[in-house]
Amino acid sequence: MANDSVTTVLSIVAWGTRLTFGLYDFSAAQSAAPASEDVNRLAKEVNLLSQVLRQIGSRLKEDGSLPSQEAFNTVRQTLDQCQDVFREVESLVPLNPSRQNSQDGSALSSTTGSMSPWREDVEWNVLSQARAKYLLAHLEALRFTMSVMLQTLYTAKSIIWSNYERNQTASDAVVVEKSQMEILVVEQQLALLRAYRTYESFKRHIANAPLLCQSPKSQALIRRDEHGPNPRALVLYQEPTLAQTPLSANEADDLPKVRMVSSPYVDLLLSRWTRINTVEERLRLNERPREEPRREKFERRNWQAPAVESDWETEAYDRRGPPPTLRLTTDDPVLMHIDEERTMPSPIPAGPRPSSLQPHGPPFSPQSSKSWGPTSGGYFPQHVANGSRRHMSPGPSPLSSPRASFSDGLSAAPRSQSGAKGTGSDPRPQSPKQASKLAPIPYRLRINQWYWDYEDADLIGSNSKMSPHTAIKTVSKDTMPITEIFQEYVSREAIRQRGYEYTRVMRERVVNGRKQEDQCYCIEGALRPDQVQRLVELTERIRNPRASTRSPRSSRGGPASSAPAPPPLDRSHTAPVYGNKFRETHSGARDYESPSSARGKTSSGSSTSDDDTSSSYVGSSSRSKSRSRRDSGREYDERGTSWRKSSRDRDKRSGGGGKAQTLTKIAAGAGLATLLDGLPEMLSYL
Repeated sequence: MANDSVTTVLSIVAWGTRLTFGLYDFSAAQSAAPASEDVNRLAKEVNLLSQVLRQIGSRLKEDGSLPSQEAFNTVRQTLDQCQDVFREVESLVPLNPSRQNSQDGSALSSTTGSMSPWREDVEWNVLSQARAKYLLAHLEALRFTMSVMLQTLYTAKSIIWSNYERNQTASDAVVVEKSQMEILVVEQQLALLRAYRTYESFKRHIANAPLLCQSPKSQALIRRDEHGPNPRALVLYQEPTLAQTPLSANEADDLPKVRMVSSPYVDLLLSRWTRINTVEERLRLNERPREEPRREKFERRNWQAPAVESDWETEAYDRRGPPPTLRLTTDDPVLMHIDEERTMPSPIPAGPRPSSLQPHGPPFSPQSSKSWGPTSGGYFPQHVANGSRRHMSPGPSPLSSPRASFSDGLSAAPRSQSGAKGTGSDPRPQSPKQASKLAPIPYRLRINQWYWDYEDADLIGSNSKMSPHTAIKTVSKDTMPITEIFQEYVSREAIRQRGYEYTRVMRERVVNGRKQEDQCYCIEGALRPDQVQRLVELTERIRNPRASTRSPRSSRGGPASSAPAPPPLDRSHTAPVYGNKFRETHSGARDYESPSSARGKTSSGSSTSDDDTSSSYVGSSSRSKSRSRRDSGREYDERGTSWRKSSRDRDKRSGGGGKAQTLTKIAAGAGLATLLDGLPEMLSYL
């Protein structure tokens, strides 16, 4: 189908080229005649139309799958109208028979003998001039229509290219091509309306010049008009709304109407003359195999992107722990998780409440600003005189204050009363970290470009059909598997105590349907689920050391001792920071101890954990004891930066110090803000 259209286009282009030469010959021979100017304009228009048709033929041959069936039909209809117009021009202008029958398009003969017959046969009256103007307008409308089709194919190719490349250059090219197409649409619609007005002018000349119509040539011209080119054939190329509006008096009135419909008509022509939707769908199907590696590379680059870290926020989160969980408070002394799915003991039946459960003194209030936060257990200031017990009274709202605002000792008495056993035991409510154990622990195992997402021991997602065990065998020996766990679940102190090598980076994850970046630890090695569980449990013990201990209680269910002391102040975040803060990498050997070192540690009772190394100043005479950690012969501070203790530092710590020296260290290392913050502790130490 495309080859037939191309063949027809080439034949019409050859005819137009011969006709152009003949019209130029006539114009050159009749330079002084009134028909010379009109014939010269006809020659130029026929030549321009032939060039556009040649470009259309080349484009249909190259992009045979892009034009639609309607585009091929439009080209055929245009070629038929071109043949009608060319025949009408040859009938209107008496051409040289040798030129008209010539097939090679040779140059114009310079002899004047070939031009002499034209001077005798020319009859160029008003009707001929009006007919020539209409043929000129009809040719112009056909040329702009083919130009719009050619630009439509260019625009469709740029759109497909932009979908394939997806960069700013391709997007800008689409905008430019659509703008050029809209300009051509405006010119085409104006040319169509101009052809209608020119034809109406030709009809008026026939009606107003009855004497001219009596000549034989005029009669032949009128007869040819009934079967020749007609503006009704141009309606197929006009915008639908413009075809229904009445014709304006001049072109200035047509321009606003055309501009209102030019932009929507561009999209209509793209869908009518091209198969752009089908081509885009095929490109999307072919793009999927190539898009997957590109997306994997983009994800790895985002996951490994460095980000600014704040040690103050990290340490504050380690001390504070996760946010507390809300509990329901009812008229009965029962505390319960909102999302608790287990079957809880039934509450006390309705009836008068025992006197032992009635509150003594003022009602219990939520945690005040004097408390030490959720990680310090259930600590409250001792503002009740004579050590009297405080009992919990129900609040007026169904939702009480957060669970962390209730002390551990107070929540045990109602639960022991409501239980079925009468052994006098006082089970304590779960701490925030203990309650979080009910939820699975998410982590990711990564080997090169493959990853496996786990929740505890359950595999929930992966981009590889292989198992981690099989993937490790396929990679080289130098490739180290990585276990990625978010900082919400593990801490660097726990990782160091386990002896793992790690790198702290920023990772993107989806929380409540929104993307956010959190700190993540990339631990070298493929950790098993039990190793991850032990690492999380160690982190919970480090972050909340009082969560696993139970305070002794009296037989009456109340607290046997006063409220626990506040936790020690941690000023590690105020120490000066050197080096790179954007990415932290820790490399250390696995923890192991020889029998001699183990006996030495047992006898001395010293600790090697990072918590002892980074602890605050405490009133003790054992300040001068050296603490070390076995990490490849190097020592690390709590930011993962390696440092060596010089002989001067060891002499300062072992050589007597005293109170003034301690104050100097605090003031120099922490600054004025830290000195004021720890003033109560220093006073108690002095």
